Formats: sequence, C-alpha cells, structure tokens
Amino acid sequence: MAGNRDTMWSHASYELKKMLELIYETPRGHFLEIGAHMFNMSIALYLTSAKRGKVVTIDPKLKSPERLEIMKMYAGDRFTFLEGLSTDQPIIDKVHELAKDKLFDLILVDGNHTYEGIKTDTELYADLISPKGYIVWHDFFTIGENCESIHGRFQGVNTYINELRDKGIPVKDYLEETSCIAYIKGDEWISSQK
Repeated sequence: MAGNRDTMWSHASYELKKMLELIYETPRGHFLEIGAHMFNMSIALYLTSAKRGKVVTIDPKLKSPERLEIMKMYAGDRFTFLEGLSTDQPIIDKVHELAKDKLFDLILVDGNHTYEGIKTDTELYADLISPKGYIVWHDFFTIGENCESIHGRFQGVNTYINELRDKGIPVKDYLEETSCIAYIKGDEWISSQK
C-alpha cells in the first residue's frame, strides 16, 4: 500500500510528500526536528535545505550512530544533533541559542506523543518559528474508530490539536488513508498567540 511507512523514511510516502510541499513554501533556511528517531526526516530536511540552511534535531537516545556519522560527514556544521529530552534545560537553552540569529522555517513536533508531551514541546519551541515557516505536528489522526483502536497511543496529539482549534487557532491538516499531519503557517501561529 502506498501509505505504508517506508523503511527509509519512517513516514508514509504521502506524509513525506506533504511535508516537502510545505518545506518548499518556506525560505528553507533552518529546521528544527523534535523526535529524530533514525534521522530519516533529518536527512530529508538537510537535502531540501537552502545552501546555507541548518538542521537541528533532538532525540532522547542516539539510535543510529552510523547515520549520525554520515550526517556529520556530509552536513558538517549545518547539522546539530542534541541528545536528550526536549524538556531538558540544556537542550532548550541550546535550541534557543541556535535560533538567536535566525528563526526556524520548519518546526516538526514528532517526539513525545502524549498530550503533555506535544503541548510542552509546542510551548517550548513554537516561539522560534519564522513568520514564513510552518509548525508541523506528526501523527495526527482523524479517522473515527480507527483512531481509537489502531492509533490510540497518538490520542495526545489529537487532543492537543483539537484544543488549539477550539481556541480558534487555524490549524490545518492533511489526511490520507489513516493518518495525517497537522500544520500551521508561522505568521498565523504568531498572530494567534497575541
């Protein structure tokens, strides 16, 4: 099936396609990925970044030292891996320091999928989004009973996104097959926080 998660990317092909469409609408300068897993999306972000673009990824545990070495070899100082929890103060400080001179054109929230986790990650990092960028939340599901039975572990994402919508924040989603991403343009997020 087309929607099966590709072993290379760990995202369904249609999710990757939509994320790439959003990325190409941005200046493609700096990207933040919360939840790097095997660096699959990190690779895609690096490959689509502008000539001087940078990718920052956070993950609690290094799962693929080989891929990290490849990223360092090809990307050099354009790639930063921060090992630790996105809620650890040294990680928060480092990400904010890296965004001091240039805000992120994409913030991909794909770490802790509990309600508290996704809400906290958003609160800690969303203020670092460029007005021309996007915040993207991965693993948002909208298909009724399938969501409960197959994807119950992602209910925190659904609850948080729906809470944002209930507050009038214009979060959009892209749905295909059984999962989707939720996203918002940086300028819409910024104006919703005033």
